[in-house]
Amino acid sequence: MAESMPSAPKRSSHDPGSSAAGSVTGAAVASADDGAHPRIGPATPQDARPADAAARVARYWLHTFKRLLPLATLTILLTLAALWAFFPTTQIAQFRSQGVASVMYVENLALAAEQVDYYAAGWIALWPLLSAAAIIVAGQTGSPIGFDRFLSWGPVVRLGDAAYALYLVHWPLLITYLVLRDRPDAGALAGTALVLASIALALLLTRWFEEPLKRWS
Repeated sequence: MAESMPSAPKRSSHDPGSSAAGSVTGAAVASADDGAHPRIGPATPQDARPADAAARVARYWLHTFKRLLPLATLTILLTLAALWAFFPTTQIAQFRSQGVASVMYVENLALAAEQVDYYAAGWIALWPLLSAAAIIVAGQTGSPIGFDRFLSWGPVVRLGDAAYALYLVHWPLLITYLVLRDRPDAGALAGTALVLASIALALLLTRWFEEPLKRWS
């Protein structure tokens, strides 16, 4: 999945925007969480018809973009507004072009063209990726003390519903904070506050924007 917000500009190794590790981590979780995937398995006679297969693929991608694009576009627009309000004017043109690249789902190509080291820290993404894989492999244990019981708890389910919004908003909030404070990292206290703010914003966007839009469509 392409990044849905502008990356921070290339600066020194101590600059707040020089690391994309958070984006990679978010992408790993969102990719594992995304939901519908094309069916893989033995072809049926109907599957063998090229027209049916093409229509099925088209429906899948239409469903995917209908689910992902509106919330991503809103996040990008809010991020661009924050750029105009808080970021140096000399960097707005660069961010604006990256915002367009994000909407077109070619942000990774844009970052590669600018020689951004997108995988400076790639291994951090193993933590959420392996955790998601372990949950999938475990499945339904049927045990009263199994971790799947915790994942079925209402607040956790609600947080899972907001996972895509959380993936989108956490990085803009972090980078904006670092730029405003002119710091290379957030620290424990500020980092905790940013995580809580990201969760709250993700829940609000999911409840009042994404879910009504899905019901309308």
